Amino acid sequence: MEAIFAAGLLVTLAYFALIIVLLVAWVQGLILAFRANIFLGILCLLLHIPLVLIGLIYWIFGCDIPAVVVRALRN
Repeated sequence: MEAIFAAGLLVTLAYFALIIVLLVAWVQGLILAFRANIFLGILCLLLHIPLVLIGLIYWIFGCDIPAVVVRALRN
């Protein structure tokens, strides 16, 4: 019985850790969007563009997608 409780607790803690990581990635994506351009940040916030993916791609690959988009549109 204790093993089932421990496994359930471990899964619950892993789930909460995943939720926290995704929330921080969402905030990171929102910060990157606002840092690139205020209008892009507002647009991302209103249209619910996947800010989680922007944050995760920035963490994994180091690519600032909103800044690249703004640079491409200015040229």
